Amino acid sequence: MSTFQLSSSGTTYVLDTAGNITQNGSTIGRWNTDGSNNIVVSPYNLSAAAADLPVFSGLTWQFVKNQLCLSSGGRELINFDTLTDGTQVNFMVTDKASLQVILSGSGAQTFTLAGTWSFDATHTLSFITPDRVVSKLSNGGLISRIANSFAYDFSDNVDGNADYVLSFSGKWGQDPSDKTKLTFTYATGTFTMPGDLSFDRGTNQLQYFYTDIGGVSWGLSLTGTLAIDDKWTISYRIDENSQNGVQSTTIVIHTTLNVTRFSGSLDLNITDSAGITSISLGGSFQAMPGDYTLNVGFSINQTSGQPLTVAFNGTLQTKSGVDLSFSFAQNAAGKTISFNVSQFKLGPFTGSEQFKLTDQTGKGWAVQGLLNWSF
Repeated sequence: MSTFQLSSSGTTYVLDTAGNITQNGSTIGRWNTDGSNNIVVSPYNLSAAAADLPVFSGLTWQFVKNQLCLSSGGRELINFDTLTDGTQVNFMVTDKASLQVILSGSGAQTFTLAGTWSFDATHTLSFITPDRVVSKLSNGGLISRIANSFAYDFSDNVDGNADYVLSFSGKWGQDPSDKTKLTFTYATGTFTMPGDLSFDRGTNQLQYFYTDIGGVSWGLSLTGTLAIDDKWTISYRIDENSQNGVQSTTIVIHTTLNVTRFSGSLDLNITDSAGITSISLGGSFQAMPGDYTLNVGFSINQTSGQPLTVAFNGTLQTKSGVDLSFSFAQNAAGKTISFNVSQFKLGPFTGSEQFKLTDQTGKGWAVQGLLNWSF
């Protein structure tokens, strides 16, 4: 196991990566950290007075090139990422958003560092200790490895590039001033995503993807269930991940319909955004036959939840029997959209057909086919 030395009241102590502390060659106890990131000692001799035990303060805990280092008085004491004795280091975020350091292998010790976190406009996660020492975890980014979590991946830039993932407990939300900006609230703060959310047109899952300043792509997909009401308000319920402390929450986006043709994606204009102004969902336009009326809608497949079909509020109409259009009643800017001739079939109305349209001259026409439906 690896060792490092600290002094207190003129006495030098040797601490190792298995958590032991020795004085003059004799093991006196185990070391750990307190809420101020000082190193404190738990004695093996339970009768030892607390006043006789050393407390090592004025320490600097900092990630240097993504490697955790401990320094005192400006001198590095140990780099936990470059140990050559077989000791390995890993990190996790506790439920209270402290940084837990886990040593394994030749050394076996776990200790916790207090601090706060920031996630800046360059998508860089930083850890700030109580003495205001900032550690930027550079060249990292968000990943989907842990379902629906805010999970940040980075490497230590040592030969072999040990890979670390910091996953936070909490829940997703939205920036009150811009509903297309996702937030993640954890135990002691809230991260705001610098970019805009989007939807995967293949799965219709909510996602957040970006490219960092080095040209590397990062991001995550959030599993959940999509719903759209008759006012074109999107509600996306993000699934809970109880194992990793991620709560279920619902993302709400107000939109208006921006369909110009009955093919391709469902395009929507966002009305509560200071950033992106539109969003698209994947699926297909469908005829929706009822008992007495034939409507039009959009079918959306989902990887979570049941398939969703959104019905359009409006009416079919024809001018002369060789054309067909759909006039939206509301929430679509009063649009009327014509169908391509290959998307419908009209014939003379004989009285037995289910759906009748009347043209501008008063002549009746039967709808014999529309999109995916035929009579």
